[in-house]
Amino acid sequence: MLANVKAILHPTDFSDTSMDAFVHALKLAVSAQCDLHIVHVASREDEWAGNVGPRVRHMLAQWKLMDEFDSMQAVGEKFGIKIDKIELPPQNPVSAVLHYQERHPSQLFVMATEGREGLPRWLHGSVAETVARRAHVNALFVSPQTQGFVVPATGEFRLGKILVPISDDPRPAPAIELAAAMRKLAGDTAEVRFVHFGDHPGAARADDKGFPAGTVFLPGGNVVDRLLEEAEDCDAGLIVMATAGHDGLMDALNGSTTEQVLRRAPCPVLSAPVPLGR
Repeated sequence: MLANVKAILHPTDFSDTSMDAFVHALKLAVSAQCDLHIVHVASREDEWAGNVGPRVRHMLAQWKLMDEFDSMQAVGEKFGIKIDKIELPPQNPVSAVLHYQERHPSQLFVMATEGREGLPRWLHGSVAETVARRAHVNALFVSPQTQGFVVPATGEFRLGKILVPISDDPRPAPAIELAAAMRKLAGDTAEVRFVHFGDHPGAARADDKGFPAGTVFLPGGNVVDRLLEEAEDCDAGLIVMATAGHDGLMDALNGSTTEQVLRRAPCPVLSAPVPLGR
């Protein structure tokens, strides 16, 4: 299982930009046996009539997991999950996704970002971040301009190394738990590296993690720059970071700076919110 995740929500605009995020959402759903909600918020400019969006059966057939002509019911029966495609009428995308989340709770969002060139149409600005923060759920951000950790052609995991920033505030436990779950899902082959920031790296330890992990100490400099430099240097496949609204990660990885991380990161970024009240 994926850290108590029972359902995944994947907002999409049916664009090529969203395809990489869809690939990750589908792979995670099948591998972790989670339900998958594929949600499209239409715009007045959309000409979506007849556009079926992400092709679930086609992708699973390409991964040699089933026949492309099998029914969606057969997909559910084979993998023990339910996959829904939901079309919502034109409206504010943040409100639409949050309202859907209230009625059909998911524990993980998988969303597309477009890196340095900006965000997809409906995710323009910091909508993806706003949705994840207000829903207070785990969120995986995938950019088509970087190498993801799922091979689209085969559906194989290629996590390689997972970076987990460690700090006293917020506490890193949610991120460590997610990193462990992602490692297990990928067959326990990924290497986890804890990246400590600050002058007292021993203050925030990652004890009792239950899996082998390396440790990197980065005592000075800009947190975002140092983290991304480390990600580039070690060819990270995923960054998993604890978040606490607009406070913590360390102040530097939230608010407007989170957008910098998402746009500059060489790999997908998975945010793990600290439980409210802690």
